[in-house]
Amino acid sequence: MRILATGITGFVGHHLARLLQESGHQVAGLVLGRDEPVPPGVEVHWGDITDPAAVAAAVAAVRPEGILHLAGASSVGASFANP
Repeated sequence: MRILATGITGFVGHHLARLLQESGHQVAGLVLGRDEPVPPGVEVHWGDITDPAAVAAAVAAVRPEGILHLAGASSVGASFANP
């Protein structure tokens, strides 16, 4: 199964990508920053989840059978100030 995941560079996303790959799934990630550590074997698509065009481009490129949304603001205070 082809999976597109946001938040793939976070703690949960990194481990989930590894587990999905070990189960035989193809994993792609929508990644915001170029300096973020991407799990090995993950197909990377650069973009911001708040940019509809970037999300649409990743979905069109990956043609996922499943989408996992794990991205979130790392600062609770910042997320309340700018949802």
